[in-house]
Amino acid sequence: QLSRHVAQQAPEQSRTIVRARHSPVGEGLQVLVYTPDQSDLFARICGHFDQAGFSILDAKIHTTRTGWALDTFQIVTPMLPEHYRELMSMVESGLTQTLEQQGPLPSPSRGR
Repeated sequence: QLSRHVAQQAPEQSRTIVRARHSPVGEGLQVLVYTPDQSDLFARICGHFDQAGFSILDAKIHTTRTGWALDTFQIVTPMLPEHYRELMSMVESGLTQTLEQQGPLPSPSRGR
């Protein structure tokens, strides 16, 4: 399981980890986020996906007793499946940057 693997290696980490893979439970990507908990974290992640053109089908949100968030998302995009390798890389690098910058929350792009 992806979340267990990341959580086991993460205690040595003090930075954000974002991992994406083909979803094992349907279409799209499964994205795991392991990061220090912060104000408006869920809104920040959702805003990033919205601005990147993804729709969120499912989200599971957990916070550890030590103040880390371990969240998983099921996301889809209208892009063609042959582009998933590039999408996974884009999600991992883009979302990591968004979370580490902790700038202002993005505005909803489609009036949500």
